[in-house]
Amino acid sequence: MNRWKPAFKRWELIGALRESGATTVAELARQLKRDYKNVHNDCERLIEWMAIEKDENGLVFAPYSEIVVDMKLPDSRAA
Repeated sequence: MNRWKPAFKRWELIGALRESGATTVAELARQLKRDYKNVHNDCERLIEWMAIEKDENGLVFAPYSEIVVDMKLPDSRAA
Protein backbone atom coordinates (compact mmCIF):
# COMPACT_ATOMS: atom_id res chain seq x y z
CA MET A 1 0.00 0.00 0.00
CA ASN A 2 1.15 3.51 -0.76
CA ARG A 3 2.29 4.91 2.59
CA TRP A 4 0.80 8.34 1.76
CA LYS A 5 -2.66 7.00 0.85
CA PRO A 6 -4.13 7.53 4.36
CA ALA A 7 -2.98 11.15 4.31
CA PHE A 8 -4.59 11.76 0.91
CA LYS A 9 -7.84 10.19 2.15
CA ARG A 10 -7.85 12.54 5.16
CA TRP A 11 -7.29 15.62 2.97
CA GLU A 12 -10.13 14.42 0.75
CA LEU A 13 -12.32 14.04 3.85
CA ILE A 14 -11.56 17.59 5.00
CA GLY A 15 -12.36 18.91 1.52
CA ALA A 16 -15.68 17.04 1.47
CA LEU A 17 -16.61 18.51 4.85
CA ARG A 18 -15.80 22.03 3.63
CA GLU A 19 -18.12 21.49 0.65
CA SER A 20 -20.98 19.78 2.50
CA GLY A 21 -20.92 21.56 5.84
CA ALA A 22 -21.72 19.79 9.11
CA THR A 23 -22.79 16.19 8.55
CA THR A 24 -22.87 12.78 10.19
CA VAL A 25 -19.95 10.42 9.83
CA ALA A 26 -22.28 7.93 8.12
CA GLU A 27 -23.35 10.50 5.49
CA LEU A 28 -19.74 11.56 4.99
CA ALA A 29 -18.74 7.91 4.40
CA ARG A 30 -21.52 7.61 1.79
CA GLN A 31 -20.39 10.81 0.06
CA LEU A 32 -16.80 9.60 -0.06
CA LYS A 33 -17.80 6.01 -1.00
CA ARG A 34 -15.66 4.71 1.87
CA ASP A 35 -16.19 2.26 4.69
CA TYR A 36 -17.88 3.84 7.74
CA LYS A 37 -15.31 2.46 10.19
CA ASN A 38 -12.38 3.97 8.26
CA VAL A 39 -14.09 7.36 7.94
CA HIS A 40 -14.97 7.28 11.64
CA ASN A 41 -11.35 6.51 12.55
CA ASP A 42 -10.09 9.30 10.27
CA CYS A 43 -12.57 11.75 11.83
CA GLU A 44 -11.45 10.81 15.34
CA ARG A 45 -7.80 11.37 14.38
CA LEU A 46 -8.56 14.69 12.65
CA ILE A 47 -10.53 15.86 15.71
CA GLU A 48 -7.50 14.96 17.87
CA TRP A 49 -5.31 17.04 15.56
CA MET A 50 -7.89 19.89 15.70
CA ALA A 51 -8.29 19.85 11.89
CA ILE A 52 -12.04 19.19 12.16
CA GLU A 53 -14.57 19.49 14.97
CA LYS A 54 -17.71 17.76 16.22
CA ASP A 55 -20.70 19.84 17.33
CA GLU A 56 -23.11 19.20 20.23
CA ASN A 57 -25.36 17.15 17.91
CA GLY A 58 -22.51 14.83 16.91
CA LEU A 59 -22.10 16.33 13.44
CA VAL A 60 -18.55 16.72 12.12
CA PHE A 61 -17.44 19.84 10.26
CA ALA A 62 -14.31 21.58 8.98
CA PRO A 63 -14.27 25.08 10.50
CA TYR A 64 -11.15 26.34 8.72
CA SER A 65 -10.92 27.67 5.17
CA GLU A 66 -7.16 27.15 5.18
CA ILE A 67 -4.81 24.72 6.92
CA VAL A 68 -1.06 25.30 6.89
CA VAL A 69 1.05 22.21 7.53
CA ASP A 70 4.57 22.46 8.92
CA MET A 71 6.38 19.14 9.17
CA LYS A 72 9.93 17.94 9.53
CA LEU A 73 10.96 15.52 6.85
CA PRO A 74 13.48 12.75 7.51
CA ASP A 75 17.09 13.38 6.61
CA SER A 76 18.02 12.10 3.18
CA ARG A 77 20.22 9.07 2.80
CA ALA A 78 23.59 9.36 1.15
CA ALA A 79 23.62 8.20 -2.46
